[in-house]
Amino acid sequence: MLHTAGLTFGFWVEAVRTAVHVRNRSPSRVIDWKTPHELTMSRVPDIDYLRVFGCKAYVNVPKKKRSHKFESQSLEMTFIGYEPNSKGYRLWDKNTRTIKVSTDVTFDESSFPAKPHIIALPAPNPSDQVSVQLPIPVPSSDDEEDDDDSSNSSDQSSIHRSPRNRPGTPYASPTGSSASSSPQSSSNAGSPVYTPSDGGEPENTGYANPAHTPEDPNNAIRLPPYQQLPTDAQGIQIDSFNIPA
Repeated sequence: MLHTAGLTFGFWVEAVRTAVHVRNRSPSRVIDWKTPHELTMSRVPDIDYLRVFGCKAYVNVPKKKRSHKFESQSLEMTFIGYEPNSKGYRLWDKNTRTIKVSTDVTFDESSFPAKPHIIALPAPNPSDQVSVQLPIPVPSSDDEEDDDDSSNSSDQSSIHRSPRNRPGTPYASPTGSSASSSPQSSSNAGSPVYTPSDGGEPENTGYANPAHTPEDPNNAIRLPPYQQLPTDAQGIQIDSFNIPA
């Protein structure tokens, strides 16, 4: 009762008295659905005057107690119980901090003055909601330049990292590797020639088989040095499949 009314524990005496007063006028199954008041007084009690404990009450102020004709005709108080052996109500006046007894009272049983007010927010109505479309940001020229720079850097990194884009190893022209071109070439016909201009690679045609050499050596497919066939003393490549017995 105290928690529902929002009253402090100092009103526990009034709460117990009010609970006993209501209990004595409530029917019980133990006594054949009769009330303790009926067994004692031999008559059915009237319960029309019962009110909710802790509700708001407006006490009428008699005209002779008003100091001015525009003064309020009632005072707001809190109902805290019933006066024994009387038809009056016990009321708590928070302004004077006293308990008053009166029979001329109007109750508001849906309101509790001592209970803290909790403001409930209204539920949102979907029909009242308005959709707002946010503007799409337009990229600036600085952002576009940054994107171009990043794309160019990524392209350059892919060019440097991709093995397919590496320049081919320069080889000497097969037309300039004949034995009769110079004395030096004839003396070193059995070993490949290294020159600083071609990157330190051997001067070799790189064909798989001289018998299969095309008429135009520039259009032939050259093999890397580690896949080229060995040569004999005369500079002729040895085909492993055509070695004489």
